[in-house]
Amino acid sequence: MLLAFAWLVHGAFGAPDSGVLHQAWLDLQPGLSEHGRMQGFLLDENDFKSLEKGRIIKKRGKGAGGAQRVDTIVWMPLDARLMWLAIHDDQHNNLNEGLVEEALLQEQDGAKVLYQSIGLPIPFEDRFWVIQITNNTEIYQATDRKVLERTWNLYPEGLSMLSPKLQVENEGKVWTPANEGGWLVIQVGGQGCLVLYRVDTDVGGFVPDGFVGRFTLARMDELMTRMRAAAEEMPQHYNESHPRIVLPGGEEIPPWLGEAQ
Repeated sequence: MLLAFAWLVHGAFGAPDSGVLHQAWLDLQPGLSEHGRMQGFLLDENDFKSLEKGRIIKKRGKGAGGAQRVDTIVWMPLDARLMWLAIHDDQHNNLNEGLVEEALLQEQDGAKVLYQSIGLPIPFEDRFWVIQITNNTEIYQATDRKVLERTWNLYPEGLSMLSPKLQVENEGKVWTPANEGGWLVIQVGGQGCLVLYRVDTDVGGFVPDGFVGRFTLARMDELMTRMRAAAEEMPQHYNESHPRIVLPGGEEIPPWLGEAQ
């Protein structure tokens, strides 16, 4: 509750008129429909009025195969590239508190294969999975670099990529049958960006679906608060000594120079 209130107070400043946000969203629909990987974000006029007031929009439903889906939409009064840096900088952003992670493969274009596991309270068994994460070059180019999309899904060969140590550590844990989602970051003029986040989850075993959906939904306020804090730190954190991060088109983002970029 305190995190949500802090977001409301801090986030309302700099939010554009709801009509501006709504029109920017409508203008991008053809590109999103043709080139976007994540389809079916449903936003109406009332949602954009809520975004104008600095509120976090959260929607719960069903994803592919009946997985629990949570969509979260926020307005960030920050450059889209700062959000992109924060999304990629796993070691710094602290977005996945409670998860154990290990990168199994990393590519120059920002793609990676990532092992993750989480401990659950008794009587539930711990879970683990391996995902592949990639950037969407097609939509970036089709929308004149206005839309940045980074998505993940379960990696089919994930189990075979685990080291002997990880194989031993995960004996008795449940492999999750569904875990996919992603980030959409949309620059709106020079005012900031619209951020959309989706996660589809089926943890398998005997955990009720409703519990998974409610648990995920409850974490979204904190996730977005952490995300914003990480992005706000990027001008100082992403300096000359930081490993370069690339945009979906493959171009490196140089050390942050604020308005000079």
